[in-house]
Amino acid sequence: MRKNLLFVFSMLLLSALSFAQNSITVSGIVTEKKTGESIIGATVQVKGQTLGTITGLDGDYKLVGVPSQATLIVSYIGMKPQEIKLNGSSIINVSLEEDNLMIDEVVVVGYGVQRKSDLTGAVGSIKSDDLKKVSTSNVANALQGRVSGVFISANGAPGSSPEVRIRGIGTTNNSNPLYVVDGMFMEDITFLNTHDIESMEVLKDASATAMYGSRGANGVIIVTTKQGAEGKAVVNVLANEGFQFQNSNFEMASASEYATLLNEALKNTGGTPKFDDPASLGRGTNWFDEIFRVASVREYQVSVSGGSEKVRYNLSAGYYKQDGIIKGNSYDRFTIRANNSYKLNKRLTFGHNLSASFSHKLNENKSVVKSAYTISPVKKPYNEDGSFMDSESASSANPVASLHYTNNDDWKDRIVGSAFLNWEVLKGLNFKTSLGIDYLNGQYRNFTPEYYVSETQKNTSNSLTKRWSRDFTWLWENLLTYDWQINANSRLNLLGGITAQKRKYEQLEGFGRDFFSNNDNYWYLDQASVDSKSVGNNGYHEAMMSYLFRANYALMDRYLLTASMRADGSSKFGPNNRWGYFPSAAIGWRVSEEAFVKENATWLSNLKLRGSWGQIGNDKIGNDKYNPLANINPSYDAIFGGIYFPGGTVTSLSNKSIHWERSEQMDLGFDLGLLNNRLAVEFDYYQRDTKDMLVTVDVPGSVGLTPVETNVGAVRNSGIDFTVKWADTYKDFNYSVRLTGTTIKNEVIDLGGKRIASGDIGAGKSVQMTEEGMPIKYFYGYKVIGIFQSDEQIKAYNDKAAALSGKPSQKYQNNVAPGDLIYEDVDGSGYITAEDRKDLGSPTPKFIGGLGLTASWRGFDLAVDFQGNFGNKIFNAKQVERFSGADNWDRSFLDRWTPENTGASIPRMTLEGNNYLASDRYIESGSYVKLQTVELGYTFPKLLMQKIHVQNLRLYVSGNNLAYFTGYNGFTPEVLGGLDREIYPVTATCRFGLNLTF
Repeated sequence: MRKNLLFVFSMLLLSALSFAQNSITVSGIVTEKKTGESIIGATVQVKGQTLGTITGLDGDYKLVGVPSQATLIVSYIGMKPQEIKLNGSSIINVSLEEDNLMIDEVVVVGYGVQRKSDLTGAVGSIKSDDLKKVSTSNVANALQGRVSGVFISANGAPGSSPEVRIRGIGTTNNSNPLYVVDGMFMEDITFLNTHDIESMEVLKDASATAMYGSRGANGVIIVTTKQGAEGKAVVNVLANEGFQFQNSNFEMASASEYATLLNEALKNTGGTPKFDDPASLGRGTNWFDEIFRVASVREYQVSVSGGSEKVRYNLSAGYYKQDGIIKGNSYDRFTIRANNSYKLNKRLTFGHNLSASFSHKLNENKSVVKSAYTISPVKKPYNEDGSFMDSESASSANPVASLHYTNNDDWKDRIVGSAFLNWEVLKGLNFKTSLGIDYLNGQYRNFTPEYYVSETQKNTSNSLTKRWSRDFTWLWENLLTYDWQINANSRLNLLGGITAQKRKYEQLEGFGRDFFSNNDNYWYLDQASVDSKSVGNNGYHEAMMSYLFRANYALMDRYLLTASMRADGSSKFGPNNRWGYFPSAAIGWRVSEEAFVKENATWLSNLKLRGSWGQIGNDKIGNDKYNPLANINPSYDAIFGGIYFPGGTVTSLSNKSIHWERSEQMDLGFDLGLLNNRLAVEFDYYQRDTKDMLVTVDVPGSVGLTPVETNVGAVRNSGIDFTVKWADTYKDFNYSVRLTGTTIKNEVIDLGGKRIASGDIGAGKSVQMTEEGMPIKYFYGYKVIGIFQSDEQIKAYNDKAAALSGKPSQKYQNNVAPGDLIYEDVDGSGYITAEDRKDLGSPTPKFIGGLGLTASWRGFDLAVDFQGNFGNKIFNAKQVERFSGADNWDRSFLDRWTPENTGASIPRMTLEGNNYLASDRYIESGSYVKLQTVELGYTFPKLLMQKIHVQNLRLYVSGNNLAYFTGYNGFTPEVLGGLDREIYPVTATCRFGLNLTF
């Protein structure tokens, strides 16, 4: 027994001695190859073992008991990992370099950047190459169909902004998203040059937007402009020229068709036909041809970028010019930008992102589109003597004359920029302070000369309106961030900050008449008659103070957690309700990084499950909505008993209790990659509840008070959004397919029993309603159930109405005849009243989608994009507005009811009456698919270009909005708010251009 124990002890001792002889202590320093700086928190681990450590404040590390022939793995976020065979060496210094692939996978989020693999929120991203394919004065249009969850309705007017909604409409107030351009908050981005932008990120869920607090209630669009990079100067020149045109096949009735329809309408309403021989009138005047044109569009830009270890720069200047398809209308913009950074020492960096834009919009007059719709085609633009012809209609002016007498200019000078100082206190600990400004100086001028076309289209004395506005915002932010590599398996990112913002707006307007000359040299208010001059001046200011905190934690690159809290104080609310507190949390699980998945599902490249919840506030009400005191108008004097008494009266109520509108959102999603990520899928289910909605409540007119703002109601938006991408390469041929989709269900959950009417269609009529259980601003009117075919049918309806009402004289509908519309008796009273109006559909699409195709072969590249909306409705208000007996009709009315055409869906011709009530007769499908983009380019071989000292040369031809596939009877199915009353048509564009790099 003793011998056995001695033998075992001897073996253990020999083993220990052997181990001691074959293990060593390894130490060294880990630095960054590019700068030579030490890296704090880098992971140093023995391959195949749990033995490991992280580097200290000087980038140093020490490992004891390392096998002399082991391999070390050294890694750090954003750096390429290295494996080093020891071969008995005890001193191992490692220099890590940037991982460009990892950098490409970084996306911009609130107050920083994050690896896409670490994201727990719903974020969509689009890069500069995709943005440049859309010819537009507002880069927000380029998001259409390319990012899921985003609804874009384009506006055809030059220099205009599209309607942008992220995951539905959450409030009856301002539903526009927040734009963040290089850290500056703003409401629009019309000043931006598309070619200055590096990327745009759309933050969709509460976890992603929470860091912007109240400003992010409707979603956030982050715009990052291009920066300089270390290296020699690179000069890039781009230029394109093109043209725009109205590509709709929408037509009005010709002169002979119009005369036939008008004669019928006059006869059916008891009048006398106006035209003896309609057929002899021929085509007549096509008024759309008189006001529309093929218009030019052009764009030029020069940029220079480069830098050294100490200084990086990106400078650019660009010019954009767009002539509107309405004659005389144009928009031009000149932009300059300077994005520079200066490394003051190893730990201090100073930088700035500065831009200036100068724009001019000339003669915007979309009302002429409506005039061209209504004016008689029998009329001509000019009389024989060259004067303008009378339209002979009180509701439609001669549009050619209107354009001739239009003289309005809108100038905007805007400076947007920020300067920042970044201090690397310690490796991983950074403090950044930045000060930004947004200064907008606007000037508007409108001169109307004295003229006479007709009694309804004239101006008896010339007049001038001038308006000056100044809008100034400053934003000061102080942020502290810490990246902490806790150990080899976990890392933590902490962010804390304080921000302050103030905005001040002022407007001054003057008016005058009776100028002695129409010459623009005299368009100054001093030239107006003394007694005609007037002036107005108003303004407002608003301020916000915020505190923010966020923590991102990653364990073993598999388990992810994000938590944030933001506190906002707004000047728009009273002292007791000024502050709002908005938390959010999100978790993620990278299933594909689990060992059991890697071993058994090699086809699965990526699978991440995500979930988030958060609350966000909204204070987007007018700056005059909070009044601590009621307003009193002192101009209400009275005389009692022959004695004069000065007096006043309350004209508006105060509401000290209004407070934050609160949006609560839940998001569940996953990211999936298959076949080495050739197939990638992003999927999200969302539900957003807006509570304590800020609503303007009307006070009874008899009280004589203005409406008051209050908190009431809740709105829910829910649905899914997804993006599916496939990308592959076959020899020299590369191709990709991208499919995006979003469903939207919008419902008012609570409105305190109130109903809010909207959607003005003239003559005091409204066609939209907001109430509980329905979408916001759904269409509200009468339901058509048929057309009266005979007097006997009308009598049968009237007999039934009399029986149900108990009134022998009661009619089902008054003043109807065969050929008139039959409306549904919704309330069952037996006859038609205002109570029979009902839901006629929503202007909000039920589904939004996009399809993108790209291909490249050697030097050739092709991109094709389709985009579509489905399930939304449009109210064709231009058909129902008839305030004159001479207005024209579009050609759909040719298939109207007549005794010989009783199967028609359009009623008989009348000038007014029941057939023109707000009903689903004028509700049409707004669904469409459009060919959004086609671009074909060729990049010349680099070897050929090097001979002429050119880095890159690409020529291309492209088109935007080339074709709509829709059943809508109008210029375009892209109608803001779904109400087609007076719109500027969205245009098609063709361009030819080049990109040249030196």
